[in-house]
Amino acid sequence: MGLTGLSEFKFHPSESSSIQQFPLFRINENEKSLIPNTEFNQIDLEKLGLTPSYGPIDIDEYSSKTRTGFLKFELSAPDMGFGFDLFPKLYSETIVENSTLVSGLIKPKEVPKRIYRIKLCASNTFYFIEL
Repeated sequence: MGLTGLSEFKFHPSESSSIQQFPLFRINENEKSLIPNTEFNQIDLEKLGLTPSYGPIDIDEYSSKTRTGFLKFELSAPDMGFGFDLFPKLYSETIVENSTLVSGLIKPKEVPKRIYRIKLCASNTFYFIEL
């Protein structure tokens, strides 16, 4: 995941090579399973290149008129993300492969009714220390 920050109506840094990267998932090597929580505790705010804003900031809702005050975590790898681009092709290929010819008609096999959901919960805590 890449991290950018909104400042002066643009998310910074704008060069992809300068965006801080963090793993979305971590593996528990002992149990060979995913660790249920992900923490981002090594964020370098200086690398975001934000311009300070000393006035009030409305962070109730993000829109194209929002000037500052938001961080954006964005999926940056793999290129296929969660497979949204691949799904239509794979789904249609699977339907055709699972079909059988009966009396000159294609009779599809039953498609599994299993639904997969991604559960994403987020919370944040920022600690600012004076240097």
